[in-house]
Amino acid sequence: MDFEKVLKEVGHFGRYQKVRLVLLSAPILISVLHLYIQVFAAGKSDHWCRSWKNEDCRDLNLTQKECEDIKKHISIPTKEGTSNQTENEFEQCVKYNVTGLDFKTATEGKVTPMDKIPCDDGWVHDRSVFPSTIIIDFELVCGRSYIPNIVQSVYFAGYLVGSSAFGVAADMFGRRNTLLFCYMTGGLFGIVTAFSSNVWMYLVLRFCIATVLKGTGLCCFVLATELVAPSKRVFVGNFMWLFFAAGYTVLAGSAKLIPDWRILQLVLTLPYIPLLIITYFFVPESPRWLTNQKRSEDAEKVLRKMAKVNKRIISDDFMERAFNRNEFNHSRKLKGTLKEVVRSRVFLILLINMCFNWAVQSLVFYGLSLSTSSLGIDPYIFFIVSGAIEIPGSEGREQHLALCCSAEYAVVSPL
Repeated sequence: MDFEKVLKEVGHFGRYQKVRLVLLSAPILISVLHLYIQVFAAGKSDHWCRSWKNEDCRDLNLTQKECEDIKKHISIPTKEGTSNQTENEFEQCVKYNVTGLDFKTATEGKVTPMDKIPCDDGWVHDRSVFPSTIIIDFELVCGRSYIPNIVQSVYFAGYLVGSSAFGVAADMFGRRNTLLFCYMTGGLFGIVTAFSSNVWMYLVLRFCIATVLKGTGLCCFVLATELVAPSKRVFVGNFMWLFFAAGYTVLAGSAKLIPDWRILQLVLTLPYIPLLIITYFFVPESPRWLTNQKRSEDAEKVLRKMAKVNKRIISDDFMERAFNRNEFNHSRKLKGTLKEVVRSRVFLILLINMCFNWAVQSLVFYGLSLSTSSLGIDPYIFFIVSGAIEIPGSEGREQHLALCCSAEYAVVSPL
């Protein structure tokens, strides 16, 4: 008798596992929100140099938007190669030197040719799509326009650190304890991020968030799969992917309703509080991990609770025989090392192939998703559609691939 047989007796995929699966899938959605919030928090929009900062055009009976448009047409040169001052044809990092020039005089057309100078009084931003972003707050334009890309790169560096650090931590301290730690620190980092005073503070906090979010995803996935039989693990993985897809839609709706990136950051972090409480009271430690750590009594409590909720009757004699024979405590532990993989030519080729494919897939997938604001399409609609497209992927690939190929053939063949 091994652990899988005991799991089968207590119910390998009953009510107990289904409820915990939902509880452990919800954090995946939260991870998506924080992963892609950068699309809206650092959304790119048109901008130009600010001129006549203290002029509000009240004397001219103009609205704020009309006032800014007039300032723009007077003080901002057009890009080289363009003749008409139409939208997106204005320079973004230089302006005419209007220092000392009266605004009212300028509006009357009494202006002589002026030299061009770099922006010296900040920028005006088009807030029609992204009303509030870190680019606006921290002025990440022109000579500082590369910084948002660095922020996102550092975020994925946090993913790399989290994958290594929390994978080891989950094996040493337990999946549940590590998950609780990730919730607490992730919530703290998320709240502090909303109050970032400069971009470098924001960058460091984003790195910390990515690190613990990766740990959250790892612990949730491992916990969920270790509570079910091997035959159900593919379903568990696909089910959890549904929450990843749902995260797109939730983020798009939230960003549309909450245009201020700081408030949005706070709102998306709040779910950590109920998740922490629910996990503490309702999500147990992995019985598989407990048995490997020779904590037989704790493992038995979890398995008995599992059997009770699944309405399976387990005799005391059954549990006693299982534990007394050390089928849990002294189960053989397989320790694999990278050296063993390298020694095997087959495994080495598979490893290189998988790493290459995963890297290419990640570059395309995340590159497209995170560059939404630069594609000239509505990012809110894009994310809703992207979420809908991801849903079929959660139910397997072969059938949907065959369906898409058949549809393509049906459309192309008559042409």
